[in-house]
Amino acid sequence: MQSTITLTITTGKLSGKQYIFDSRTTVLIGRNDDCYLSIPDEFDKRVSRYHCLLDINPPEIRVRDLGSLNGTYINNTKIGSRQSHQTPEEAGKLNFPEYDLQDGDEITLGDTVLRVNIEISQPQPINKTPDTQNPGFIQPLQPKAKTKLFDVIQKLIKLAIGGEKQLTALRNYQIIKSIGKGGFGEVYLAQHSQTGKLVALKVMLPAVAQDDNHVQMFLREIENMKALKHPHVVELFDYGYAENLFFLVMEYYEGGNVYDLMQHSN
Repeated sequence: MQSTITLTITTGKLSGKQYIFDSRTTVLIGRNDDCYLSIPDEFDKRVSRYHCLLDINPPEIRVRDLGSLNGTYINNTKIGSRQSHQTPEEAGKLNFPEYDLQDGDEITLGDTVLRVNIEISQPQPINKTPDTQNPGFIQPLQPKAKTKLFDVIQKLIKLAIGGEKQLTALRNYQIIKSIGKGGFGEVYLAQHSQTGKLVALKVMLPAVAQDDNHVQMFLREIENMKALKHPHVVELFDYGYAENLFFLVMEYYEGGNVYDLMQHSN
């Protein structure tokens, strides 16, 4: 049994709607159509286009204001907003703090209130060997590494929302979960918020991006992938570089990893 987090809208014109999460997810909330939780103008005009961001990793959940005009509230306590003279683009580049949420907490945006419900499952024994019976098995990352790399993803998303031109391709994607880690970076499963299309988002580790030799290797990989167009080759959709971070948006296949393939081939 997995831990789950349920968000229930208790006040506002979307009252009664529920959103249930059992894996790591970023939830963008705002008026824009590309937000995971979109609150249209006619429902609540006090909500900003990109109002706040939730980092959900059951049973943990954090919230960060994204420079909204009217602010985000936790249990009636304001946690952030931009100054009246600041534009949304200017506010998007500010570093607003994150706040941990607990079971029963309420998040308020304009007239919309969301209640947080956290259900914690019993701890399960750690399986240190690959599960050959489950083709979709992904070896979990160590918590320390996962948190560090996921913060990199959050930074990219925040920059994209703030109008960073090099990251325009990320603006419509929601991160679902980590699906693999290598020597150069980590790969996340992401979904386009409008089309529902799944992609693999590969991000270079910050330490690697600071090494000129590794940067050149990464650039060569991008150029090679751009030149390859074949039904049996993973397609590169887009890529970008900002704040010493690289990312690739690639075609996603559900075939599992190389280890799984080797096990089924024997």
